[in-house]
Amino acid sequence: MNEHISNNPFSSHTLKILACIFMVIDHVGYALFPELRLLRIIGRIAFPIFAFFIAEGCRYTRNKLKRWATIFLLGFVFETVYFLYTKEFYGNIFLTFSLSILLIYCLQWAKSVSKEKKFIAVIAFLGSFLSLYLVCKKIPVDYGFAGVITPLFVSLLDSEKRKTTTDKDLFFKLVFLSVGLLLITWTSDPNNSQIWSLLALPLIAFYNGKPGNTKYKYGFYVFYPVHLLLIEIIAFFVRTS
Repeated sequence: MNEHISNNPFSSHTLKILACIFMVIDHVGYALFPELRLLRIIGRIAFPIFAFFIAEGCRYTRNKLKRWATIFLLGFVFETVYFLYTKEFYGNIFLTFSLSILLIYCLQWAKSVSKEKKFIAVIAFLGSFLSLYLVCKKIPVDYGFAGVITPLFVSLLDSEKRKTTTDKDLFFKLVFLSVGLLLITWTSDPNNSQIWSLLALPLIAFYNGKPGNTKYKYGFYVFYPVHLLLIEIIAFFVRTS
């Protein structure tokens, strides 16, 4: 096995750009062309890529609190604006991923404690897992609890002592990611359209373990509300024309 999967062509930056393209296609299909199911099928590819890199980000980040707070606060702001506009609670994907990050950090902590405290750490992690499950039963979030734990699956075998990514690592990450995607399909997708999210796996298989261009990494956060706003404006003019 290679220590780094450097022969693969896609950095995390490249894959996130692809995910943004698929996300736009999905939302354009939902808002403007609901009769074109193909657009929604293509859009299913976005979530697995973002979920994968939520897990990867938790593995590499130096400031855990900042990372969680950024995702949560963005989700809170987006949700507030959406609620004021529609009077409905949506539970956007940033809120989903903020819960994912909490579970991943709990898992990392449970793995890092000494053997004497391991039992308590496991109980604490399971308690956190159950608590967030109950939260998601009461407060709906995008992709449900299955969506929350999908990034957790990706991070199951990660070790903070080893920051490199190997071919073997990537293989098992994709296996666990597929389990999460199938769980989403089974629990929260009566039309089984989420099964098409498995199309993301071949793309992620080309991940080279490198960040790529990090200059615009926060641009991906801004892109989410901006593209939704633009689509909503276009949809408004289409409805009123």
